[in-house]
Amino acid sequence: MAKNKKADQIRQLYNLANSFTRQQWQKINQKGYEFAHDEQLSQSEKDSLEEQGMPTFTINRILPVVEMLNFYATANNPRWQAIGVEGSDTDVAAVLSDLTDYVWHNSNGSTLYNNAINDSVTKGIGYLLVTIDRDADNGLGEVVVQQPEPFDIYIDPKSRDMLFRDASFIMIRKVLPKTHLMKVFPDHKRKIAQSSSNEQVQNTYSIRASGDNDQKLYTYNDDMDASLSITPAGEMDQLVEFFEVYEKIKISYISLFYRIPPDEEQLRAIKEQASVQLKEMEAEMQVSLLEQDQQMQQAVQSGDMLPERYELEMKKAQEMMAQQLQVAEQEIMSQLQAEASKIENEVVTEKEFKILMKDPQIAKNVVDQVQFYSNRIKQTCLAGDKVLYDQTLPDTITEYPLVPFHFKWTGTPFPISAVSPLIGKQQEINKAHQLMVHNASLGSSLRWMYEEGSIDAELWEKYSSSPGALLPIRPGVERPTPVIPAPLSSAFFQVVQEGKSDMEYLAGIYSSMMGDS
Repeated sequence: MAKNKKADQIRQLYNLANSFTRQQWQKINQKGYEFAHDEQLSQSEKDSLEEQGMPTFTINRILPVVEMLNFYATANNPRWQAIGVEGSDTDVAAVLSDLTDYVWHNSNGSTLYNNAINDSVTKGIGYLLVTIDRDADNGLGEVVVQQPEPFDIYIDPKSRDMLFRDASFIMIRKVLPKTHLMKVFPDHKRKIAQSSSNEQVQNTYSIRASGDNDQKLYTYNDDMDASLSITPAGEMDQLVEFFEVYEKIKISYISLFYRIPPDEEQLRAIKEQASVQLKEMEAEMQVSLLEQDQQMQQAVQSGDMLPERYELEMKKAQEMMAQQLQVAEQEIMSQLQAEASKIENEVVTEKEFKILMKDPQIAKNVVDQVQFYSNRIKQTCLAGDKVLYDQTLPDTITEYPLVPFHFKWTGTPFPISAVSPLIGKQQEINKAHQLMVHNASLGSSLRWMYEEGSIDAELWEKYSSSPGALLPIRPGVERPTPVIPAPLSSAFFQVVQEGKSDMEYLAGIYSSMMGDS
């Protein structure tokens, strides 16, 4: 019952993250990604242009800009270096630097970094994910870096931090065949086989697969289509939604200060040390008592003190010396024991602390305790309506293992790409070129107006644009009149040139930076 409740909670989180704003942001950036890869006309636009006899080519001015931005950002590979806090940390820092380089090289990090930057430029944001491959190194595990698809990641809409550190959750959603999921999670085959996705499968929002109005939000399975989901046996496989959710939780900890009492060997050493100090103190007091006795005997002999006073004072001095020795013995023992009892500090969870306090030997040695709450990351994996597993990551991981690369951060989880501002100008350039080529085509292949029945229309249509062709007309009819297209305004050429300049200005990548002399 709890697992079904958790599955419902994750579904609610997905519905919250997949808001209308998120869908519009994805649609816009998907369009920018397609424009950068020369998919600039929808099927309805192509059909309309072909019906009018107009060309359907595009002049892609966005791709060179994207390539230059990628070049500037990835010309040098990232370099990892750990710096010790003090001189004694130099060796440890060198080991950490080598480990980081090993993880980066083992994960082919440079290629993943290049792809993340390309996603940042074309889709607004790219990601790198740091995770664990538990099966690597013969089951010992390896830290690996992955590069997830940006549109598969759903961020808490309330997040306002550039690195999403204030997000209450981060979700990765994929649509995968069950057979593939079983290979990824062989320990959970039964759960995956029993799972089901009731929701409509939606992957990306694209204009390429539909001939409808571009203002509509289209659903297009760029990544996985049901017809492509086939098992190794050649049978159709069922698609299922896979969610990987990271949540920030607060766990109560106790900073515990406790005294470690000395053991028997230490107690024996303490007693020996106390005995030596008492003997030294007793010897000193005996000498002081003899000096006092000598002084008082001289006073008795000179008649300055009565013998009875002498005996009384000596008795008091001996009793005082005995009391001082007894008190000193207790003080020395207490002081030595306190010095031998070390104060240690340990951080334990509140649950562990309550268990420890049930032991009276531990409880009596507790000096102080401080309660605090620490951030922890909880990971939950869900296939359809079945929770595969959930776990709390180690206490050293207090932030999400997902690193975002924004192109232009907007203070929300919906950044702006470099391509989005260029789409309008790209469409303007395409349309201007199409009109100019269409007008030139009309000028070289004239259209004709004729009286019905005055000519052989099929013959004229076939040979009217052929050089040296003889075109017959029937006697007594008016000759066909050529329809000459209106000359294009020179403003079209100016629009194209200004459009190119505007695109360079908007992108900040000028032709001279791309090698144009």
